[in-house]
Amino acid sequence: MAISLLRKYCELFYGFRRKQWEADKLEYRPITENRKYLPGVSEAAPDGSYTITLDRVRHDSLIKQLSNLRESIAEGDVDFWNEKVAEGLEFIWCERHFYQPLLASTQGLDFQVSPVSLNKGEADFVRDVQAATKSGVFEGYEVYLLRNQTGQGAVGVFVDGGFYPDFILWLVKGQSQKVVFVDPKGLRHHKPDDSKVRFHETIKDIERDLRQQQPENAGIELHAFLISETHSSQLVSQWRDAAGQPVTRELMESWNILFREEDDRYIEKLVERISTI
Repeated sequence: MAISLLRKYCELFYGFRRKQWEADKLEYRPITENRKYLPGVSEAAPDGSYTITLDRVRHDSLIKQLSNLRESIAEGDVDFWNEKVAEGLEFIWCERHFYQPLLASTQGLDFQVSPVSLNKGEADFVRDVQAATKSGVFEGYEVYLLRNQTGQGAVGVFVDGGFYPDFILWLVKGQSQKVVFVDPKGLRHHKPDDSKVRFHETIKDIERDLRQQQPENAGIELHAFLISETHSSQLVSQWRDAAGQPVTRELMESWNILFREEDDRYIEKLVERISTI
């Protein structure tokens, strides 16, 4: 008990000091002020690139497929390469994403891809944003989507050792914009009081701090959502609220946790929720 209380005190004290240190260092910057948001930027590839490491003999057929796909991408022939799968590597087009294509793995790959390919949950989210765009879910907004970088150029928040949500979604209307951090993830190994589960609250604290420092940016809202790859029934059986009672799906949705596989309206719910907060 004493060790647990001491650990809790250290966490609270460290969090307080960290917030003090960060307070005057937070600021808004245009995502496009440099090219760090693009993957694989180099002198040879100023517009970014993927690196796929292959064996010339073992992957001879794949090398030829990728060469044809690269040509079609350069020519803007989206119909040719969109949803193409080359030995487990899928090419995905999303018109509101900052760059094309996004690469996803449909199976275990026997070669390396950098940046790492999207997993199923991440790829499904990108497809759902594209479908929502076409069906008018974002009507009235300009929509932009970006897969967050890893390492240098990543947008993250120092909670739980560093949290870097997989995607950033912008909904812009006139002079106001809603910046939404979205992270598809399994939650069975998390708890309701985990910092990543409570990130929807932390991000509003950051929003308030930034508004105090930069009142001219009062039109910018910050939001955070988790897209659970764990079924809600499993979390209901495992998680307890502050009163020790089993959580409900409705309570979890109030924490900005949405369930893609159980609700084909989850993107609509995301838009509805940030429009009413």
